[in-house]
Amino acid sequence: MKKAEMQEKFRQLLEAHWERLAQAVQQGDKQTAERRCGEIFGIAEAMRALELADYDQVQYIRDQARALCRRKELDHAAC
Repeated sequence: MKKAEMQEKFRQLLEAHWERLAQAVQQGDKQTAERRCGEIFGIAEAMRALELADYDQVQYIRDQARALCRRKELDHAAC
């Protein structure tokens, strides 16, 4: 498989997991949100291992996933 094809497959995989993470956060399902966050971390690390993303890109993906999970926690804390 060519690098461009692998990048597209990983992009699609990440997109699907982002949607699932957002759904879990919207529903207030903390366990599922944390699991989805972990899956996104794993996908990002796999991308780095395959040299499809560099360290900074992986950190950005991880930071965005964490921020989405924490946003809902903060919303509940404000109530």
